[in-house]
Amino acid sequence: MWQARFEDGSILNQITEKGDKRSYQEVLDKVDVLETLTLIAGTNKRLFNVHLKSGRFGVKIHDSWQYFFFNDYNQDTLTDFQPIYFERYRHDFTLEKGIQEGTLDFIGLGYSAIYKGERKRIYLAINSKRSFCLKVE
Repeated sequence: MWQARFEDGSILNQITEKGDKRSYQEVLDKVDVLETLTLIAGTNKRLFNVHLKSGRFGVKIHDSWQYFFFNDYNQDTLTDFQPIYFERYRHDFTLEKGIQEGTLDFIGLGYSAIYKGERKRIYLAINSKRSFCLKVE
């Protein structure tokens, strides 16, 4: 489940109080004031987040936040942040059964930004076991 926090302190949760799924478009509609995008993963509620104003990633491990940045990061190298959240599924295919139901490969959480004159996608790829790696495309 994702959670968006805005500059005014307001929060949008992917799942509403009534249990309905909120559209990610609601986050994109307020992107200019988006401060943090957080992924709450699994039953143990492991937290991953990205701070859109600084480009900093955070992972909560054993009740303590660990923060890190994209390589070569400083305030001048990344501009025009846009949030990224997506789910990538893997679909197996056989001639006998055709396309099988998809299984979650990973969730992407991060941002796209201008880096050295080019737009890059910089995100955490978080798998179903809540292991992760930082990807740059």
